[in-house]
Amino acid sequence: MQQFQDHIRQEKERVDTFGEIRPIIQIPEYADHRFVVVRNRLYYGKKDKWKFFTDFLMEYGLGRFGQKWLDEERAKSPADQHPAFVWRRQAYAFMQKQKPLPDGSFGTRPNGPMAAVNNLYYDLYTVDDNSLLDDFLLERLKHRDQFQGALHELFVEATCLRAGFTIIREDERDRTRKHVEFVAVHKTTGQYVLVEAKSRH
Repeated sequence: MQQFQDHIRQEKERVDTFGEIRPIIQIPEYADHRFVVVRNRLYYGKKDKWKFFTDFLMEYGLGRFGQKWLDEERAKSPADQHPAFVWRRQAYAFMQKQKPLPDGSFGTRPNGPMAAVNNLYYDLYTVDDNSLLDDFLLERLKHRDQFQGALHELFVEATCLRAGFTIIREDERDRTRKHVEFVAVHKTTGQYVLVEAKSRH
């Protein structure tokens, strides 16, 4: 009975902290590796490399953007690089300046680029794991000129998921009629909300 009550309390704390999304499905340590499930895919990395979930996020986010995208961004001049690539580079430079804590791990208050790239990857993970990450949205995120609008749309979708909505996507490539970004349906009340996410450049 005590274990059951502890589980209910822990689940309530998780929902209060992270919202109405699937819990992180992971094995933190097995055979010197950490395993993380995202929707229907299994990711794994060395435990010393993925000490924390945020370590996994940094590799997961880069993987979703792809090696080809990364190589193309590396080849560009700093002024022409994608904002997400610049954030990541600046975040790593910031992390390398931190001193280890007594237990050997690193911990600090994030600076702007580190918070920005972490939020991007966490929203990407949230949408991917709890909905179906749209390839069209992912492609827009990769393009510098479309990134700001796509980033805002990703944030809005992740926020709706955390608020207890399921997502029904519209086909924005259908030019025969106007579309909202998606329809959000609240799991408890059944209320439908038509969501149009706009970000002014």
